Amino acid sequence: MAVSLVILRVADRFLAVDVAFARSVLMPLPITPVPGSASHVAGVANIDGSITAGLDLGARLGIARTEPEGRLCVIDTAFGSAA
Repeated sequence: MAVSLVILRVADRFLAVDVAFARSVLMPLPITPVPGSASHVAGVANIDGSITAGLDLGARLGIARTEPEGRLCVIDTAFGSAA
Protein backbone atom coordinates (compact mmCIF):
# COMPACT_ATOMS: atom_id res chain seq x y z
CA MET A 1 0.00 0.00 0.00
CA ALA A 2 1.42 3.36 -1.07
CA VAL A 3 1.46 6.28 1.37
CA SER A 4 1.44 9.89 0.21
CA LEU A 5 3.33 12.33 2.41
CA VAL A 6 3.75 16.06 2.83
CA ILE A 7 7.40 16.87 3.61
CA LEU A 8 7.96 19.76 6.05
CA ARG A 9 11.24 21.53 6.73
CA VAL A 10 11.65 22.68 10.31
CA ALA A 11 14.97 24.44 10.89
CA ASP A 12 17.55 21.98 9.48
CA ARG A 13 15.31 18.89 9.74
CA PHE A 14 12.74 17.33 7.47
CA LEU A 15 9.50 15.84 8.81
CA ALA A 16 6.83 13.84 6.98
CA VAL A 17 3.07 13.96 7.56
CA ASP A 18 0.51 11.69 5.90
CA VAL A 19 -1.46 13.80 3.38
CA ALA A 20 -4.68 12.56 5.01
CA PHE A 21 -3.88 14.92 7.90
CA ALA A 22 -2.96 17.92 5.70
CA ARG A 23 -6.03 20.14 5.29
CA SER A 24 -4.22 22.64 3.05
CA VAL A 25 -0.88 24.12 2.07
CA LEU A 26 -0.85 27.93 2.11
CA MET A 27 1.41 30.90 1.68
CA PRO A 28 2.31 32.43 5.09
CA LEU A 29 -0.62 34.29 6.64
CA PRO A 30 -0.77 37.11 9.19
CA ILE A 31 -0.74 35.53 12.64
CA THR A 32 -2.11 37.39 15.65
CA PRO A 33 -0.17 36.70 18.87
CA VAL A 34 -2.19 35.44 21.86
CA PRO A 35 -0.97 36.88 25.19
CA GLY A 36 -0.24 34.21 27.79
CA SER A 37 -0.15 31.34 25.31
CA ALA A 38 2.47 28.58 25.39
CA SER A 39 5.86 29.46 23.91
CA HIS A 40 5.30 27.19 20.88
CA VAL A 41 1.98 28.89 19.99
CA ALA A 42 2.79 31.53 17.39
CA GLY A 43 -0.77 32.88 17.56
CA VAL A 44 -4.01 32.51 15.63
CA ALA A 45 -4.96 33.03 12.00
CA ASN A 46 -8.19 33.19 10.03
CA ILE A 47 -8.13 30.27 7.61
CA ASP A 48 -11.21 29.95 5.42
CA GLY A 49 -13.31 31.79 8.03
CA SER A 50 -12.15 29.59 10.90
CA ILE A 51 -9.85 30.81 13.68
CA THR A 52 -6.95 28.37 13.74
CA ALA A 53 -4.00 28.11 16.13
CA GLY A 54 -0.60 28.55 14.51
CA LEU A 55 2.18 26.51 16.10
CA ASP A 56 5.92 26.86 15.76
CA LEU A 57 6.87 23.20 15.23
CA GLY A 58 10.53 23.95 15.79
CA ALA A 59 9.78 25.35 19.25
CA ARG A 60 7.25 22.58 20.02
CA LEU A 61 9.70 19.82 19.11
CA GLY A 62 12.61 21.49 20.89
CA ILE A 63 14.57 21.95 17.65
CA ALA A 64 14.68 25.74 17.28
CA ARG A 65 12.24 28.62 16.88
CA THR A 66 11.54 29.10 13.20
CA GLU A 67 10.16 31.82 10.95
CA PRO A 68 7.76 30.80 8.17
CA GLU A 69 9.35 30.49 4.74
CA GLY A 70 7.72 29.44 1.53
CA ARG A 71 4.44 27.75 2.39
CA LEU A 72 2.60 26.62 5.52
CA CYS A 73 0.91 23.26 5.95
CA VAL A 74 -2.35 23.21 7.91
CA ILE A 75 -2.59 19.95 9.82
CA ASP A 76 -6.01 18.72 10.94
CA THR A 77 -5.54 17.41 14.47
CA ALA A 78 -9.21 16.41 14.67
CA PHE A 79 -8.78 13.88 11.86
CA GLY A 80 -11.02 10.90 12.44
CA SER A 81 -13.01 12.49 15.27
CA ALA A 82 -16.76 12.97 15.11
CA ALA A 83 -17.70 16.37 13.74
